[in-house]
Amino acid sequence: MTKMMVIPKNFEMIKKLVDKSDAFLIGIENFSVNLPTSFSLKEAKKIISFLNNHEKEVFISLNKNIKNSELENLEEIMFKLNDFKIQGVLYYDMAVVNLWKKHRFKYDLVWAQEHFATNYNTCNYWKKMGINYGLLSTEITLDEIIEIIKNSKMKFILPLFGYLPMFASFRHLVNNYLDYFEKEKISNSYYMEKEGKKYMVIDDNHGTFVYSSNIINGLLESVKLKEVGLSYILLNSFNIDDEKFEEVVTMFNEVTIENSEELDKKIYEMFNNVDKGFLYTKTVYKVKENE
Repeated sequence: MTKMMVIPKNFEMIKKLVDKSDAFLIGIENFSVNLPTSFSLKEAKKIISFLNNHEKEVFISLNKNIKNSELENLEEIMFKLNDFKIQGVLYYDMAVVNLWKKHRFKYDLVWAQEHFATNYNTCNYWKKMGINYGLLSTEITLDEIIEIIKNSKMKFILPLFGYLPMFASFRHLVNNYLDYFEKEKISNSYYMEKEGKKYMVIDDNHGTFVYSSNIINGLLESVKLKEVGLSYILLNSFNIDDEKFEEVVTMFNEVTIENSEELDKKIYEMFNNVDKGFLYTKTVYKVKENE
């Protein structure tokens, strides 16, 4: 049975959506990226306790590149998370895997190297390493996603609604620009315009991150993916109006073969910047002749 997973903006949103989602993905301060917000361990413990009481699954994201200076803090956080009732921890950096193996923490890990989960052979490699969950890439087609699901025993999480991360850098590209030209820093959030499209740019203490101009909308495709055994549909509230997001979560819960086209059309009417991402577009790498 396919489960619904939500990335919330705050505790209030969790309370509103607790009856509409099977699982929640939250971040930890200084160790999570590409999320609407992150929480302190004290706040996370309160949220996890609330969700445990409602019999909901909880996933924690520790998905940033880890610096050597952060390893001690990372280990401490992973130890503390072991005292919480959580389903799994998302990782990008191998430091998380090494610590997990070293200390035999009781929670599962989720392979979350966003742009690398593109084939079932690599997924099966991680499964043999003891990793039971995988976050699938958003840069592969629907047919490729189905092929991976059918040929791997991993439990897969697939983003099917929300803005997608496109670019990340440890460098503070926006802040360095503002400093050089002696311009005022207004916030951590900016927009970059190119060819009539607007891309959100975040420059915070983790570096610089650029997000897609459009929201991926895979509601129509979610029906087919449920049939082939997708484990989790992931909906991300980042940069989306709260009320509209809550309505989208409701639609993903209610969608069937019979009403899928009608609900899909509603989402297009609610937002002026939704598309299907790479679900029907193959990524093609071109190289120069004879090179």
